[in-house]
Amino acid sequence: MKHILFVTLALASLISQSAQAQNATGSISGTVVDSESGETLIGVNVVLEGTLKGTATDIDGKYILKAVEPGTYTLVVSYISFTTQRITGVEIKAGESVQMDIILNPETEFLDEIVVTAEVVLDNEAGLLKQRQKSISFSDAISAESIARSGAGDAAGVLTKVVGASVVGGKYVYVRGLGERYSSTHMNGIELPTADPDKKAFQLDLIPSSLIENVVTLKTFTPDKPGNFSGGLVNVTTKDFPEEQTFEFSVSTAYNPQNAFQDGLLGKRSGTDWLGFDDGQRKVPEYLQNLSDSEIEIPSLSSGDNIGSEESRLLNKASKAFNNEMVPVNTKLPIDYGFGLSFGDQTETGIGRLGYSVSMTYSRSIDNYESGSIGRYLLVGETATTDELSAERTYADTKTDDNVDWGSLVNLAYIPHSNHKFNFSYFRTQSGIHTGRLVTGFWDEARSANQISNV
Repeated sequence: MKHILFVTLALASLISQSAQAQNATGSISGTVVDSESGETLIGVNVVLEGTLKGTATDIDGKYILKAVEPGTYTLVVSYISFTTQRITGVEIKAGESVQMDIILNPETEFLDEIVVTAEVVLDNEAGLLKQRQKSISFSDAISAESIARSGAGDAAGVLTKVVGASVVGGKYVYVRGLGERYSSTHMNGIELPTADPDKKAFQLDLIPSSLIENVVTLKTFTPDKPGNFSGGLVNVTTKDFPEEQTFEFSVSTAYNPQNAFQDGLLGKRSGTDWLGFDDGQRKVPEYLQNLSDSEIEIPSLSSGDNIGSEESRLLNKASKAFNNEMVPVNTKLPIDYGFGLSFGDQTETGIGRLGYSVSMTYSRSIDNYESGSIGRYLLVGETATTDELSAERTYADTKTDDNVDWGSLVNLAYIPHSNHKFNFSYFRTQSGIHTGRLVTGFWDEARSANQISNV
């Protein structure tokens, strides 16, 4: 966590240093793609007509023109063997970034220029569609432009817009109606491990939508992908170089009258429960751990009369080494809440271009119920002749879950030369549940003795 805080403060300092200069001017950025193949083009010349400002696309086909004075310009895009495009009416305002994604047509017979007059922002849906056309597998995709229009706040919200994918519980993806265990989630081509020990699926609500370049869902196998899915593979690609300086902070809350400010059953909290992990309060006692590591045989109560005084002393000391808090107590439950922070930008250095994006998310939610019921039931009669069940044991059930989920994502990208790029990503997630439960009732076999079984 100290390393994350250091990186966050350092990057926030870069933002404050460059903010004043950027507010007086604007910028233009985007991606140049081939209209036929949908692939990005490297080394395309992008110039503002009538000025000395110009650049070339990098290894990913992206370009950016910074420190552009406010005004209306004509953008000239040229590349060998492709038709030159002149986009007029490009309006630049102080402190704003204009997104211009360009589609170039291959030059066939004529070398005439094509003049395009437009004020709308061009999106790169065409590139994704071309990629899907060439793919040998069935897939769906959604780009950053579509994500911005959808208003989704995280990757889970984005996937609700993808055909064939549904999101359960606001975080787990189901593809083609199959459960989360049949899906696989990747980020930038690397499989993401789940923070929930009871589920295989990754919690997609931990990735902010502002950092997503595109989301592609594969529904059939290909040789270049892992074969551990039968429903679908979701690959989230994050942005290397944000088009403009971004800073977002969000706060969310939810009120459930059954949970909020009601009495719930929870045990004593450790000092780090709010971060989703224990500080050692619930660990296995050191005495018992030493016994397990030694060659001493630990006796069992089932040994009956064979337990001697030495074995009894050992069992007594081992049992007393445990935390003596066994029963949860009534606790006032808070409302659900969460927050998110993300920022990013790109800057020119003396020997290249540096891009960065940082995000942090945190949420805490309560699940609580009373007057629940659990039991064990037996079939009455033969299987072929009856459909009735008889209750052998039934118990009243009360349970409270305190859920904590958080994640942090740091992306750094550096281009020292038009033919080289270095990427670094750090992703950390944590999920923890603090549970208190009380199950009470009668055990039929002990009812005659008036014994009550409390679990």
